Amino acid sequence: MTHRYELRHSMKLVTFFSPLFALALAVWSCEYPQSPPKKNTLPDTRLANIPVNDTIAQYINLGVRPEVQLYWLGDDPDGYVIAYRYRWTDVYRGQRVVQRYSTILNIVSIGTSNLPRVMMVKGTPRSLPEMYRFFSTLTNQDQTLIQAIIDSLVTKRPFAVPYKSGIVAGDSVMGADSVVHRSPTTGQFIFDSPADSNMHIFEVSSIDNDGGIDPTPAVVNFWTLKSPAPIVRVSPPIVNTDISRGLSDTDQVAIRHRTTRFQGIRIDFSAIDQSTDERVFQWAVDDTLNPASWSDWSESTTAFVTASSFKPIRSGWHRFYVRAKNRWGVLSNIATYTHSSGQGSFKATVPDIDDPDFVGPRVLIINDIPNLPGTVGNPDSNQIKAFYREVMDSCGLTGKFDIRSNGVQWLDQSASVITLGKYSSVIFLAERKLPVIGAAIYQLNAGRQGNLKRYLQAGGNLIFVGPIDSTVFSGIPFWMWARDVFHTANYRRNNELDCVGMTGINGYPDIRIDSTKVPADSLYAVRFVMVNQPLGFAEPIGRFISRTDDPDFNGQTVSVRFLAPDPIPPARREYSIVNFGIPLYFCEKSSVIAAMRKALRDIHEIQ
Repeated sequence: MTHRYELRHSMKLVTFFSPLFALALAVWSCEYPQSPPKKNTLPDTRLANIPVNDTIAQYINLGVRPEVQLYWLGDDPDGYVIAYRYRWTDVYRGQRVVQRYSTILNIVSIGTSNLPRVMMVKGTPRSLPEMYRFFSTLTNQDQTLIQAIIDSLVTKRPFAVPYKSGIVAGDSVMGADSVVHRSPTTGQFIFDSPADSNMHIFEVSSIDNDGGIDPTPAVVNFWTLKSPAPIVRVSPPIVNTDISRGLSDTDQVAIRHRTTRFQGIRIDFSAIDQSTDERVFQWAVDDTLNPASWSDWSESTTAFVTASSFKPIRSGWHRFYVRAKNRWGVLSNIATYTHSSGQGSFKATVPDIDDPDFVGPRVLIINDIPNLPGTVGNPDSNQIKAFYREVMDSCGLTGKFDIRSNGVQWLDQSASVITLGKYSSVIFLAERKLPVIGAAIYQLNAGRQGNLKRYLQAGGNLIFVGPIDSTVFSGIPFWMWARDVFHTANYRRNNELDCVGMTGINGYPDIRIDSTKVPADSLYAVRFVMVNQPLGFAEPIGRFISRTDDPDFNGQTVSVRFLAPDPIPPARREYSIVNFGIPLYFCEKSSVIAAMRKALRDIHEIQ
């Protein structure tokens, strides 16, 4: 007779013993000095069901698969069965592969989800009787301990039996896979069947309360056939047109880590399996020989490939591979997608700024100010270059920046994220109101905006000097750029606000207009200024100072910053932006240097 006990998490008394078992235990524990000790009678084991072991031809007709559910029973004439241990041997292509023993306690525990949780033990430790007695004698007073056991079984973390300190491999229990074991006397096993025909020898032995093991295990031999392999199909990669626009039709941008704006190069795939719908997939890029190149197995039929998967991490053509494994562990052939050019699955370009060892020019200054006569209030290109060279040199970036006059035209389609990606930060100068006639030459039209925005999505940073104004932006409304990129809501009374500086906050200095750089007829103020209202995670860094102490706008936010949060490794930092809403060229140089140094620190360009 086989005894099975239940461990239940309940406020009621947890009962493990029937009166019959209690009586048997009492008799077993009594001592008889007059009688010699009785030798333990070993238990007996039998399989309750035996798979039909017939000819291969009949198996083909039955459509057998390498998955069998087996049931077993155990008896002990002078005690009770406390555990079962089993193993099997696979025989295929003349080879024998013997599995290790698995031991399962003859106790069923019921968790809060009312699903059986079966206790497994590593190996076959001598302490099995002691372990069994510990679990089977728990009572209602052990609710905390019972819950700890249940939690361990559910999470499949080893639970150390308290009669020993620490987790001992042989004296710890683990939760069995509920798909394989629903009780200690049954198992749903998947056997290794790589050949056309495969023989399996399954054996199971009972273990009694003295630790005695059935010397003649119950054994069954049976055959299984090789399951048909899944057939995998790969779809063409989906180009992220937002971040990759401006490149060729076959090229796209890839960076090493996912961000909220770059999830990876998307590749979809599928599989057809004649025998099951249960399968998992694994993919790799460039290298299929190194096991480390393959992804984890997943049910997902979509891969998002970052540059970290490239072997090596470089720009150019790359090859994508995928394979499937069905329920019985049968692998498909490795499938791939080949572009019509025959050069690979996809072409990707990795921006220079994505290289951890990136060196070279770090900051690009794009001058969007028309080349004026060079008089007071009308600087020419050389004056602007000289001013910002001195500012950048004072910030410690000598030799680490480039300045492009009329640089906005350089932002046309030829200046893709790849070209801009040679710089870790861009400083865009929009410090003058553009002329009514010929403004298009200097404006950020849709194409130029797109290239700059894609550069940010690839991880670049931006310092924007000047207001986010409709005269600077065309094609895409300036307020969309302000809202989506700068995280600000811009507003103004008109385009003639008299500004004489800003009051710095959040670590930024006060900035005042340099009266030697503005004409006297303007009353030493600048008017190309817009008031900003931070949205979302944007923060104010400067407040408007009006020459006339205008009650509507004096003290309103004029400069903002939007800083990317610190990433969780191995993710990388996303773009950060600082917007000085006032024209810095027309301000006192010492305060501009201090403000620019603070901005460069905020975007992690300098320490």
